[in-house]
Amino acid sequence: MADGVAAQYLDARGYRRLLQELSQRLKLGFKFYGETALKRLGAGAFLAVARGNGTRDAGIAHLSYRPRGAASPAVSLVVRAYVSIPAERT
Repeated sequence: MADGVAAQYLDARGYRRLLQELSQRLKLGFKFYGETALKRLGAGAFLAVARGNGTRDAGIAHLSYRPRGAASPAVSLVVRAYVSIPAERT
């Protein structure tokens, strides 16, 4: 995992922060859709899974890259990750 962080200790908020830092370093666009925005967008299936999360920090991160002079992004990438953290960490 990035910077030596074990996967079992990287929660949804940590992934968001990691993606924000990565997008800044790579000069990518970054937009985060939190639970409120996803509810407005009708992402019921995602929100149903997110209800199992102990905190309300679930969401979808959208990273984009647009080469100079391009009318639209040259590449689209969709990645789905679900983070489930046990109630107690040992």
